[in-house]
Amino acid sequence: MSVNQSLLRPLAALAVAGMLAGCAGAGSAPPTSPGGPMSVSPMQPLANLIDPAACKKDHGVSLKPCSLSLSGSKPTATVTAMGPTGSVFTFNDKACSMKGIATVSKDRKKYLADWGFKSGSCTVLFTDKVKGKTIGTATLSIKNTA
Repeated sequence: MSVNQSLLRPLAALAVAGMLAGCAGAGSAPPTSPGGPMSVSPMQPLANLIDPAACKKDHGVSLKPCSLSLSGSKPTATVTAMGPTGSVFTFNDKACSMKGIATVSKDRKKYLADWGFKSGSCTVLFTDKVKGKTIGTATLSIKNTA
């Protein structure tokens, strides 16, 4: 047996043992190589990396929240319409109410969204006017999981 062969056998045995040990513990240890700016640790949920979409403003007109989910455990939600001083809001919830998904009603300076009897998604258009002239619009997205 040559010197090279006598050195290769113990190295090959170590390599096989290392591969087997690596397979046995696969996924149990955190990665040891440094990740880039987009790396995610195994314990960090991916959803936390995505920022929620901000509500859009149209000439200072907006809703808070602009998107909501209704269900049996949360059958109503309050929505605040914001616009310039002296403006008047109107809304059109026909796309939601005609489908039985949700209805919207005015409650003093706020609006109430009530869940309907059908699951689905719809939008309610809010229009803000000053002296009869439209200033801007805002859209409320509603998801019902009835």
